[in-house]
Amino acid sequence: MEDRFEPNLLEIKAFSWMLLFGLVDTIVYYLQINLPYFLNALQLSSYPFVISIILFNEYSYFFHPILMFIVFYFVCGRNFPDKAASTLISFIGGNLTGRWIGGLIMSGVLIVVIREATFVSGLMQLIPQLEYQVIYDVMLAFTAVAAAWLVRKWDEMLLKPESKWSFERPDAITVASIIYTIFGILTLCALPILFVYSYIVSGSFDLILIVSMGVLVVINGVTQLMIGRGIYMGRRWGWVAAFAISLISLAVDTDLLIVFVAHTTTLEPIIIGIIVGTVISLLLSLIVVLLLLPLNSRIYCRMINPRTVAEESTT
Repeated sequence: MEDRFEPNLLEIKAFSWMLLFGLVDTIVYYLQINLPYFLNALQLSSYPFVISIILFNEYSYFFHPILMFIVFYFVCGRNFPDKAASTLISFIGGNLTGRWIGGLIMSGVLIVVIREATFVSGLMQLIPQLEYQVIYDVMLAFTAVAAAWLVRKWDEMLLKPESKWSFERPDAITVASIIYTIFGILTLCALPILFVYSYIVSGSFDLILIVSMGVLVVINGVTQLMIGRGIYMGRRWGWVAAFAISLISLAVDTDLLIVFVAHTTTLEPIIIGIIVGTVISLLLSLIVVLLLLPLNSRIYCRMINPRTVAEESTT
């Protein structure tokens, strides 16, 4: 009877990891919006500004969600249904705690860097982030732990004594690898378009725009090519990265589609293009998830040991 109740209000691992991600993300956020002041205080030129913007954007929009998903998928997802309430409380409490600690630290730093700044004005910069980023991180962490539990249950259901499985590369893995490879190539091919766009908009080549956007394009394109090869070679990290990116993309694309459909009053060509592109991205992300979830796909990428799961399901 006692096993039905959760003994603790907090799950230490979930709370600690969420606190860490909230703290780091808040520090990056403060550095990003106050970057000119920090560069001026350090007497640095515009080139460190470009490099800093690249690093901040890459962390905020690429590494932060992927790292969060991977950590919570592996660390906190195994027994989530048994501790659902305490896990969610830990997500919210840990993220808020981390962000407030980050806000307090960076408010003190701003007083040193910006003479006109006050502690209150520094903390006020935190408020806009709390309004949306906490919800985003909690939903992302919840998606990761729920996905981990569902995949585990799916494995137990499929891996019966009569189940047929193989360590050979399945066709689903080949197709998923091709999709990532194609998108990696297309992403890299977009680099020349940036030069043309910069010239058309400004009449000259905007070095800051080209460098900042170009590096982001190269990093994302090369990353997708690496993931495609990782999946094809059956690497565990390739499966995890592709699965995380696809699930995150599903959530983001669905949100964008709802926003555009609900708030669009005129169907201008650019709006139609965005909606069509979002639908295509959503469908491809869904296809990749469905290609990665089958039993043989996960066995090939070493995401599951069929013998171990079969033994657990029989005990």
